[in-house]
Amino acid sequence: HSRIGSDVNRNFHIPISVYRTAWNSLTQQAQEAKSKSRPSKKTSPQKKPTALLGVYGETTKQGCKIVALIRNLPADAAGFKLGDVITQFGNEKTSSFRQLREQVFNKRPGDKVKVTVLRQEKEITITVTLADKNQDSIPPNPEKEIPIQ
Repeated sequence: HSRIGSDVNRNFHIPISVYRTAWNSLTQQAQEAKSKSRPSKKTSPQKKPTALLGVYGETTKQGCKIVALIRNLPADAAGFKLGDVITQFGNEKTSSFRQLREQVFNKRPGDKVKVTVLRQEKEITITVTLADKNQDSIPPNPEKEIPIQ
């Protein structure tokens, strides 16, 4: 653990005990910095509550047409029907399935939202209470989907 240069004044000799102390300090600091920068695998970070409606849709000229409902989730419980076209979610117009997903994402679980739908060419309003997507009791399960027949 020394560096020897061509000039005698540039030769550095460090006692091994000093080297080990410095090395241990550096590795400990690196470990601490690493553990602060990302969560430990042993502790799971709290997930942000994410609202869930429970529909699959497709974009139409009028809005978002419901092509599948998931049983026992908010849309099914509130009375949405296959083929309903969502035209407004809360106070915002809904023009696509992507936009509907963003609108739901911007709400919180437990929020009550008035949703305007076109059903058989009639406009109706349904109030729905959103669920929490992160709850263990609501796993996405294809067996629970109700597809359009």
